[in-house]
Amino acid sequence: MTAAELSLQVHPEDDTFVWEVTNTGSTSVRLWEQSNSWGWPMPRLVIDDAHVLSPAPRLWTRNFPSSVELAAGESTRYELRAEDFDPATLKPLRELADQPLRVQGELTCEPSAEAEEYDVWTGTLRTEKQELQPPHAWLRPA
Repeated sequence: MTAAELSLQVHPEDDTFVWEVTNTGSTSVRLWEQSNSWGWPMPRLVIDDAHVLSPAPRLWTRNFPSSVELAAGESTRYELRAEDFDPATLKPLRELADQPLRVQGELTCEPSAEAEEYDVWTGTLRTEKQELQPPHAWLRPA
């Protein structure tokens, strides 16, 4: 499934960064849950047009293609804390934790045999760029 009407909003909540996806269309849409290898890598942040923060790779001891179905008007969230980000992409940004940041959220689901089989949305959503004021606790591991 690629044709869907979805909107994406991103914002920090204390030590967590949140991607909120809303089905703005009139038919239901399926998205991967974040708790599996298909949904985990979907959220990313582009910082100051130069750095891409993505989730750290994970080893999955139990993994199956679970999804959530959003009816018209429903939303779901993807959340990452500092320790969830890939250290290689996070390290250069730690020094910016006390500076204003220009942030753009992305949510990407690559096409796959599983996405086709389970009728899951594929594509990329992007937010408008927004400036966030410090402090950025979501850039600092607990």
